[in-house]
Amino acid sequence: MVINIQDQILGGGRTFFIAEVAGAYEGKLENAIKLIDVAVSAKADAIKFQIVFKDQYVVPQHEIYKYVETIELTPAQWSYLREYSRKRRILFFCDIFDPLACQVAKNINPDAVKIHSSDLSNLELIEEAAKIGKPLFLGVGASTIDEISLAINTIRTLGNKNIALMIGYQGFPTKIEDMNLNFIRTLKTLYGLPVGVLDHSEGETFMSRVIPLLTPFIGADVIEKHFCLDRDSLGKDYDPESSVNPETLASIIETLRSIEKAFGTGIVREFSTDELKYRDLMKKSIVTEQTIKEGEMISKDKISFKRAGPGGVKPSDLGLVLGKRAKVNLPKHSQVKLGEVG
Repeated sequence: MVINIQDQILGGGRTFFIAEVAGAYEGKLENAIKLIDVAVSAKADAIKFQIVFKDQYVVPQHEIYKYVETIELTPAQWSYLREYSRKRRILFFCDIFDPLACQVAKNINPDAVKIHSSDLSNLELIEEAAKIGKPLFLGVGASTIDEISLAINTIRTLGNKNIALMIGYQGFPTKIEDMNLNFIRTLKTLYGLPVGVLDHSEGETFMSRVIPLLTPFIGADVIEKHFCLDRDSLGKDYDPESSVNPETLASIIETLRSIEKAFGTGIVREFSTDELKYRDLMKKSIVTEQTIKEGEMISKDKISFKRAGPGGVKPSDLGLVLGKRAKVNLPKHSQVKLGEVG
């Protein structure tokens, strides 16, 4: 199954790349704008923000309440960021965590909406998100198959068929042995939906660069990668464990696209100019090992197979030459041409 998101196709063989902001904007609109610019420069397909409002998201005594308070933006600011993304020609996705965030999403008209894995059993929120009518991404980390199935069926009942599943181990940073990337194939078999990876590996490590590059090999349709403006300067309230710096984000996407080019289409194609040149220069043909006079019979001991340039007879066509007589004198080390034997 494929999903059309504006002019992009998700599930068509090309990995869809989501640049995930999370809290990296630190509650500052100017930082959020800069992060959009970074994602555009890196050539990500979409940028994703998490729309949260503390009093609907978490109770005051929760340990992250004060942190959420520092990253709240107003509905008007979210609207501005959505419009700015449209001007920069990058798709705008958002996580929604509560009814107010859902209403903001309806108002700003994002290109896709994501339900966080913490809300996969929140059927009321899922129903409201499905009614927005946009492609819906479901985080399925730390969820049972029954919970995943119920969420999918709830969305389908409301007529929204554009669903993608996103696996991601809910431990930060994720240990490599916990990633379980083969679960992608399991989910595809079970549901026939596009499946992607929420990469929470430790940022700026070797594997944080490698994991997104594995997507063409493991059957993932989507990769979501956390990024920030500068890991070293982020405030103490934001733990950048899985985020990469702007230059790393750009390098990952560039390398991923090169890998995809190497895969090709798998379709039998006409030879390229380079391949035709190679065939002419390197493919072997039937050549004479001695001078063969006009009227002389061509036997195996008088010929061999060597590189001799274009226009010769292929070794596999030896039967068209062997036992025939030369119509003209054939010098030593010359190609045997079909018009010269008979």
